[in-house]
Amino acid sequence: MNFTTMLKEVNIKNFRSINEARLKLSPITVLTGLNSTGKSACFSAILSALYHDKNVENSKILLSNFDFTFATNRNRNTAAEEYSVVLNSDNGEMVLSDSNIITAPSTKSNGFYDLEKNVYYLSANRLGYKMDGELYNPKYKVGIQGEYIFGTFFHEQSKPLNESICFNTRTSLTLSYQVGQWLSYILSIPFDVKTEEITSTQIKVSYTADGLDNILPQQLGVGVSYLVKVLIMCLRANKGDVLMIENPEIHLHPAAQSRLGVFFSRIIKGGIQLLIETHSENLIEKLQYQVYSNEISPEDIIIYYKQSVEDSFLKINIESNGKLSSDFPEGFFDVSLNDLLEIG
Repeated sequence: MNFTTMLKEVNIKNFRSINEARLKLSPITVLTGLNSTGKSACFSAILSALYHDKNVENSKILLSNFDFTFATNRNRNTAAEEYSVVLNSDNGEMVLSDSNIITAPSTKSNGFYDLEKNVYYLSANRLGYKMDGELYNPKYKVGIQGEYIFGTFFHEQSKPLNESICFNTRTSLTLSYQVGQWLSYILSIPFDVKTEEITSTQIKVSYTADGLDNILPQQLGVGVSYLVKVLIMCLRANKGDVLMIENPEIHLHPAAQSRLGVFFSRIIKGGIQLLIETHSENLIEKLQYQVYSNEISPEDIIIYYKQSVEDSFLKINIESNGKLSSDFPEGFFDVSLNDLLEIG
């Protein structure tokens, strides 16, 4: 696939639980591994660089509740006296460095990255449904917890999408129609999403599911609301956008987790870059199949595995035959298989 990755590389040194990491990025970059080993720290490093950039505005506001102080960011395991984060992209280089000297963190960039403009982050702590309606703010499109996504969807639902990211192009290319098509495919149930304006800042959300109309979010499993936010975030993105998504598989059954792999493979065909943290074996195996079936190329995806705080990231490629260049370490995805083999 002829794809120009907006964010090419992230270099991290002495940041939180990461001693040193140099991660080359692809259209799809998957971070996986054991809990509390440094996967989320990669996202935090990128967000911290955005937060401290004096040339941008949204990042400072949206991340105001995050703790990006030196005491929090520095690697305590190594008693680091300084840390650094370097983002390399097609547009240049962004550098963040900080030390225990009482001065402001140093950043170098031309403001080419900013949250809600060309970088979007959806936290694993994203909100499910809200009883009092979803928020709308014309300044923000997604929100860290996805709090603005449905408001954005209401105002952009008629937006025509690039055919390359659509599930079904025969009827309509609008955002609203394609969200319903992908939602139905992933959950294996006919679904549609409806929004209406309550006030200028509040949006009501309802669903049509399997022939039943006006179903409220609280009448469905929370996984539906979580999934819809991922779908809207990806489908409304523009070419060159960078999307960071934590645990897109939350509250989804195994088949739905697998079909997310098909969805993400389609999204990058629109020139959108995905950084995904996941613990889903089903999602990763479907991405392997997408390479095997030539839906995406081996160059379109990189997997990074983290075994422990002390270990470096293990880079794993997917070969053209769908197989992994390196097996995951024992005790990760093979636990259930080992148990079943013992049962006989």
